[in-house]
Amino acid sequence: MLSKDKIISIFCLIDDILQGIDHKDDVRRRVSDSEIILTAIV
Repeated sequence: MLSKDKIISIFCLIDDILQGIDHKDDVRRRVSDSEIILTAIV
């Protein structure tokens, strides 16, 4: 089972990867791509 700390760590890792590849979120979005990817993983 994933604890709150593990979920936050996974989110930070995904967010860092997306920033590293210079990924830009669509300005019309209310949810970041990092949050969507995290939701798909969890």
